[in-house]
Amino acid sequence: MNDKTTETPKADAKPAKEKAAPPKRNWKKGEYAGRNVFTAKGKGTVVSQDTEAKRFLVNIDNTDHDMAEGSVNFKAINDKYRDNYIVDKRVKTASGSPSVNCGDDVAAAMLGLADAELATLAKENGLDWSRWAHLNPGMRRMNLGNGLRRIHKAHIANPAENKAVTFFGQTPENAAKKRSDEADKEQADAKATKKANAKATKKANPKADAKAAE
Repeated sequence: MNDKTTETPKADAKPAKEKAAPPKRNWKKGEYAGRNVFTAKGKGTVVSQDTEAKRFLVNIDNTDHDMAEGSVNFKAINDKYRDNYIVDKRVKTASGSPSVNCGDDVAAAMLGLADAELATLAKENGLDWSRWAHLNPGMRRMNLGNGLRRIHKAHIANPAENKAVTFFGQTPENAAKKRSDEADKEQADAKATKKANAKATKKANPKADAKAAE
């Protein structure tokens, strides 16, 4: 007689989720093929585009054919300004991607500011934040930045007639330095927290850590 019982699988066991297949693209050499652009991966050249899906395929410079696919309207980036763009990994956008900006004092002073802070900044400089309410966060930020740059350039050209742009009472240069220092500290704090959490997890689960090392 076999007293051994057979365990039945739990009814509530869920099958592992399958990864969604990447969407098929209809890549073709469009009108922007060869355009020098900037992406979150860095500088590159448009290879092809899927016009219907509004996606671009970009070959990243100085890599072994590393590619980036994006929905960014790359054609809006003028070749003249491409080399000024930077990827700042210290700061994440609303979508979780690293900040990509033109690297001037206005962009640096706006790094990581929330919508409420940007609205305050607009009001401080006589700009109507609500006019961009229908746009996504990135476009709102871009339009505000361009507005602030116009005020700044006008003041430099004729300081007697045009008011200076201010960032919570500071000049663009001072505000940019302050925000950069804050971003450095935020990044350092985030790394320290991550390291402390990993250490605490290791201490709380020594067996699991030993098993992972096998």
